[in-house]
Amino acid sequence: MVVGVCRLQLRLPETFSLKDKRRIIKSLQDKIKARFNLAVAEVGFQENKGLSELALAAVGTARDPIHRVFMKSLELVESDGRGEVVEVEVEWR
Repeated sequence: MVVGVCRLQLRLPETFSLKDKRRIIKSLQDKIKARFNLAVAEVGFQENKGLSELALAAVGTARDPIHRVFMKSLELVESDGRGEVVEVEVEWR
């Protein structure tokens, strides 16, 4: 069994309030959950309107398929255009 955790740090330059930020983050979380069946949570910078950190988690039998799903999720976030990915970290357990 392999457990993968991918942390994405995002810069949200066009948010003017925490309400704007939460709307964007909720939308991204819903898209990732629906399309890739990953567990997603905002784990950092909850009170900072310009930054966010999302954690994506998956369990599987091998690293490669999980890593591919993480990279497709990253592409989805980058293509969304509302946030800029500034850091990506993947951990395996």
